[in-house]
Amino acid sequence: MGAESMGALDIGAALAVLGDGTRGAEWAQAETVLRQAGPAAWPGLAELIVVGADESAQRAGALLGFTHITDEIRMRVLSLLDEDPGERRESVIDFGLGGAAMVPFARVLATSLDDPDPSVVAAAVGAFASIGRATVPVLREVRQSRLRSRRAALAALAEIGWDAIDPRDARLLTRLIASKSRTEIPQSFYPNAEWYALRSTDRDAVLRAFDLSDPVPVTMRAGFERWSTRRTKPSGHWLFGGWADHRQCGQMFVSPAIDGWTLVFGKPKQMYHEYEYEHDAQQRRCVDLSREFGTVYWYVQIQNGGCGDWMSWCAAEHGALTRYYHHDFYGDAVEVGEPLAAEAGLRDPDAAGLWGLMNSHLPHERMLSLIRAQPDYDDQDLDDAAFDAAQQIWVGRVRAALAEVGIDIPPTRSAALIAQRTTVGLGELGADSQVEGHGVLALTECGRRWGHRGAFPL
Repeated sequence: MGAESMGALDIGAALAVLGDGTRGAEWAQAETVLRQAGPAAWPGLAELIVVGADESAQRAGALLGFTHITDEIRMRVLSLLDEDPGERRESVIDFGLGGAAMVPFARVLATSLDDPDPSVVAAAVGAFASIGRATVPVLREVRQSRLRSRRAALAALAEIGWDAIDPRDARLLTRLIASKSRTEIPQSFYPNAEWYALRSTDRDAVLRAFDLSDPVPVTMRAGFERWSTRRTKPSGHWLFGGWADHRQCGQMFVSPAIDGWTLVFGKPKQMYHEYEYEHDAQQRRCVDLSREFGTVYWYVQIQNGGCGDWMSWCAAEHGALTRYYHHDFYGDAVEVGEPLAAEAGLRDPDAAGLWGLMNSHLPHERMLSLIRAQPDYDDQDLDDAAFDAAQQIWVGRVRAALAEVGIDIPPTRSAALIAQRTTVGLGELGADSQVEGHGVLALTECGRRWGHRGAFPL
């Protein structure tokens, strides 16, 4: 192939020239083509690192930002090319765990943002957030390309920090949020969260009371996302350092006023990092807030799989504590004050649950039949809404079967149900909800050190 024809080469032909081992002017021109192609050439260059002869691999590596290709680098790159998506995902996770030491692999890792498996893409977004700001130029290069991965690159930039997003993208996002917020109907969800309900529509007063700053308007969908139960997680939930760098306590979501209540999701800094036993501190917090807002509720509904589940609620009126309840699977319930009217007719949670009741009261074959009919949590053909609907139908069948043998099961106490009966039912949000204003994500004292960050669906 003559040097005069190299200018018209496509990426595939340029890679072939780089990999054929023939030195000469063609190599230099092929490198020019591949350098100009940018992210579109990175997958082929990564493959050439693995399968190419040494000099070809070295030249491909140089185009990807490596100073020298070693056997260790070859093995790491090879791990991202595995046929098994599970293996690719684990390899991406390893890159994220490597932190800043993985910066030289940024262009290779960026090829995983275009992986056909969504879980690999999500893991790559989290890995970039863990590796850090040194990867921003690479992500912006992907974002400015025409590749499908440009959307995942935007998510990775958002996870690193909102200030890492290109100003043009930031302006577009601001306009999109404003447009959606004007007509948004709140969507129901089941919380896996800690939140407050204040009888107030004064957002500025709420921000001051929680020592929050730098409020940024967001949709309710974006605000609620971090604190909702989801079987399929968006990119941010794959962050390997999710509990590090104050990611959990850096931001709080202040909702628009919903049916006269402002909801505040998250945990104030002084509560998150105060290691004094939580019960007394939380009661004082609710009482203090009620002196300013009159009526205050606090709820916790945490489900992380079995014995780690716990729930609490607290109510205060005009500077006086009226109720505190806490339950987990490590000890007896903690109760202060008389039960709320909203607690009437509810049974205490127990470890046995429906399965235990079926085992105790139903014939063995009937129990097995119901167990086999339970929706599969890992069924990827069911989105969250479809799974929740199927699960509710199944629970109804179990309750009916138990009722046939004389076992009546009242609803179980839960913070979500108490909230529904006292302030705002998050599982009942919808077109009938009265919404005033718009929600904001705001920074806590911890968050002011790091700034806003996180990728959320709008």
